[in-house]
Amino acid sequence: CENVNFLQAVSLMDDQDSIADPTVVKVAITSQNHVIYYSRAPIPYPRNGERSEYYKCLGLYLYSKEFLEKYSSLEPTKLEEIELIEQLRVLENNLQIKAVLVSDDSCSIDTPEDLEYLLQTKKCYFT
Repeated sequence: CENVNFLQAVSLMDDQDSIADPTVVKVAITSQNHVIYYSRAPIPYPRNGERSEYYKCLGLYLYSKEFLEKYSSLEPTKLEEIELIEQLRVLENNLQIKAVLVSDDSCSIDTPEDLEYLLQTKKCYFT
């Protein structure tokens, strides 16, 4: 059994607008579901026009206590500051993140346009 200290929920993306949207964080993962990189750009880039699977970073994370103690001692990293994605700090410090594919999507409200879209489509439930 693999010892995992950080789990990240991801979902498969098929909407081209979301794939191109820089507010949507994309995740590149290995065949063993280990995270390789996060980006606001479409990754992997289809250089020869081949079809690729794109994964979206969902805001659901599971951490071990040991991981949180280690993470809290790490300084922000160059890639983290460029992409504005805090998980890159983990990868740049050679810590592993395991991706868990889920069938549900998440609704994220990061911009006024996101809020307007969600209010119009009612794709999220508010309590």
